[in-house]
Amino acid sequence: MKKISTLRSTAAPLALGFALLATPVYAQDAGAQDDANDAGEEAVIVVTGTRIQNQNLTAISPVTSVTNADIKLAGTQKTEDLLNSLPQVFASQSSTLSNGADGTATVDLRGLGARRTMVLINGRRLMPGDVSDSAADLNFIPSSMVKRVDVLTGGASATYGADAVSGVVNFVMDTDFTGLRIDANYGVYQHNNRNKVTPPLLDARANAGFANYVYPVGSVVDGGQFDGTVSFGTKFDDDRGHASAYFGYRKANPVLQSRRDYSACTIQNTGAASGSVLNPAAALQCGGSATSAAGSVLYFSTSSSSSTIAALGAGTLGVDAVSRYNFAPLNYFQRPDERYTAGAFVDYEISPALHPYMEFMFMDDRTVAQIAPSGDFGNTLTINCDNPLLSAQQISLVCANGNLINGFIGNFPTAINAGYNPNPGNPAVNFVDPFDGHTYNKGFFQLLRRNVEGGPRQSDLQHTAYRAVLGMKGELGSAWNYDAYYQYGRMNYSQVYSNEVSVSRLTNALDVVDDPRVAGVQAICRVALTGQDPNCRPYDVFTGAGPSAGALAYIQGTGFQKGTVSEQIVSLNFTGDLGSYGIKSPGATDGVTIAIGGEYRKESLDLQTDNAFQTGDLAGQGAPTLPINGSFTVTELITEIDVPLVQEGIFHNLSLNAGYRFSHYSISN
Repeated sequence: MKKISTLRSTAAPLALGFALLATPVYAQDAGAQDDANDAGEEAVIVVTGTRIQNQNLTAISPVTSVTNADIKLAGTQKTEDLLNSLPQVFASQSSTLSNGADGTATVDLRGLGARRTMVLINGRRLMPGDVSDSAADLNFIPSSMVKRVDVLTGGASATYGADAVSGVVNFVMDTDFTGLRIDANYGVYQHNNRNKVTPPLLDARANAGFANYVYPVGSVVDGGQFDGTVSFGTKFDDDRGHASAYFGYRKANPVLQSRRDYSACTIQNTGAASGSVLNPAAALQCGGSATSAAGSVLYFSTSSSSSTIAALGAGTLGVDAVSRYNFAPLNYFQRPDERYTAGAFVDYEISPALHPYMEFMFMDDRTVAQIAPSGDFGNTLTINCDNPLLSAQQISLVCANGNLINGFIGNFPTAINAGYNPNPGNPAVNFVDPFDGHTYNKGFFQLLRRNVEGGPRQSDLQHTAYRAVLGMKGELGSAWNYDAYYQYGRMNYSQVYSNEVSVSRLTNALDVVDDPRVAGVQAICRVALTGQDPNCRPYDVFTGAGPSAGALAYIQGTGFQKGTVSEQIVSLNFTGDLGSYGIKSPGATDGVTIAIGGEYRKESLDLQTDNAFQTGDLAGQGAPTLPINGSFTVTELITEIDVPLVQEGIFHNLSLNAGYRFSHYSISN
């Protein structure tokens, strides 16, 4: 008797609980066994966790099986959403991730990382889904075509290689159905905003004078999702052959965090205490970035390793004050997504020894990840003291002697009062203006200013993937079976990152002087005055007037990436029932079974990035993203043996199962 355990899952479109059957199953495909028995045919063995094919084989590692009926009952449109309801699966890349999203959907078994989880389709490897990660993209798999999902969390490295350290997820596709089938699914999210947190965290921020901290109210309905698949299957040539094909379309609308009372701000725990006891009410607050719309500045007012923060105002610097920016509302809770899928499966039995088969699958997926606006996240470190936009009060602070630049550690400017300055006694550096030769000083001025005028940052991500399998399998006499195939997979990737800020142009736009060629005070970029960059416009964060449209257009930055990942596999496996030769244990009724195979795999990666990514010029992107081109090959030999020792008396089945895998990697630069 099989043990059936019930898991609880939440179906996102309706937010209701459904029971899913998570059943530890025998290694053979029990569903296929039942179907074959009903049809009076021999069962087709589909094994997850072993390459041995045997009607009586049972799994030694725990296998959780989720069927197509479970998928339909849950009402989910995304495969990763269903898998994330299983206790052994940790959330990874999915449609609910925006900040840090690469546009894929991945599965992470036991929290060891998605790249350590092997994903298979019909027992064969699914290629990497992105240029930044070797993990497979579950968007490639149409949920309506899945017959069963086997999740194996036991050790499977000997069977599948080092990529299966944390386990295996095998998607068994419904390749044998006949007729015409249309699957359609539509769902939305509904939420009542009735947050009664005491004290109201957003209200506390708003009462402190911070903008952009507002509770959403009322009932909201959003995030509409449609998923439809048309499938066709038929037998031909007196049932010796079978062909099936599918075409699918999925579209999801975005959900903003500003639409939910529990996500309209990011809650932070400040660790506030009352006496020696933590006070939860005082500890919680709405998070906010010091990189705000008004702006903040870090500078050195005393000889200390710590800088002083001040809030920028209209011609003022508010010492030890800081403005805040609520970065949560513009983040996507659910990314907008549009996906096309198509595929075909064909097999034909020429004879028991010759059974060719073919698989082809295609996916084109495009999604947009959105987060809060970019800005100057402390990317610029100095301000010129001959800047006409600075007020007298601002100059008195940032151009005070202790804050003047008197040297550099590499390219990092050091203020005289900076505690880490190796030469605090050196005089301030006199910089020379290239236009008229006058000298000026610079003060340490690490600007934190949100470019709210430029709109939220958006990463437009597109993945187009193909996978084809050509194979032959069959019987070699009464004891041996073989399976040989060639597999090719390719993923084409592109990213357009918009509404960013160029650090180099922002640096130019902050280096402003009074144009000596005209009467009165006329602010102009130093590089525009010298002719180095005539397009530069002053970036005014000092007077309260705000940046001009010309300055905003000038500092705007866009990054581009494109790349490909390809995978080629040649595999040959033999399975033998040595019981046919009388090789078995005296206490067992079943004979010894063995699997012997070899595999050659080549994976290649090519990533091209533009100058903005390569130089790290995009303010909100961190370190540079460099182009990559390379490949590696793996040659592997696999052996596996199952020896039933005792199958009678007090032992139902006492068996020895062992496996060995030899892998040789070769890296090409």
